Amino acid sequence: DSVTFMDSAGIGMVIGRYKQTVMLGGKMELANLTESVRKIFEMSGALKLIPEVELSKDYSEQNDLGWTAVDLDYFFQGSLTDYQDGVDTIFYTDEYEKYEVDGQTITTGRSFYAQYPPSDIVDTLMVMEDYGDNNEYVLKMWESVKSGSVPVAIVVILVIEGILLATILAYFLTKNGIAKSLRKKRRQERKA
Repeated sequence: DSVTFMDSAGIGMVIGRYKQTVMLGGKMELANLTESVRKIFEMSGALKLIPEVELSKDYSEQNDLGWTAVDLDYFFQGSLTDYQDGVDTIFYTDEYEKYEVDGQTITTGRSFYAQYPPSDIVDTLMVMEDYGDNNEYVLKMWESVKSGSVPVAIVVILVIEGILLATILAYFLTKNGIAKSLRKKRRQERKA
């Protein structure tokens, strides 16, 4: 509904994604096109390729692909301007699931859950604050923790071991090749 203009680059991008989706065994539909965008799709012939569907506003609960709609309004509070509440903050995911365990609802969802934790636990999470002039040092600390950098001595040892292993392998392959060619030469000499 909110896309009011699309040029050939946009059409090309949509058709490219359509081809990728179809190659991976999926399906793609265009939904709730504005009149101006529909005309562009009609003129380009893309509507003959990609079907259009009309979705109601209450489509957000669950679609026919099994994706769950999650309202992340709580997550973006105060950080978005000029958005329609309950529409622009709806995200669809196939990873978000709720389970009942010992009378408690547990939400899971791999990377989606890690990026956007449920509202009931957001307050318990640690958020990095602004450390002013020390931000650079804090970021370097987190970078070294995340990257788990290997000491230079270990890298040197691994490279030396790799070179040594390649040299031994080359030696034995060469030795076997020379031995085979000598045996072949001796056989030929005996026959002659």
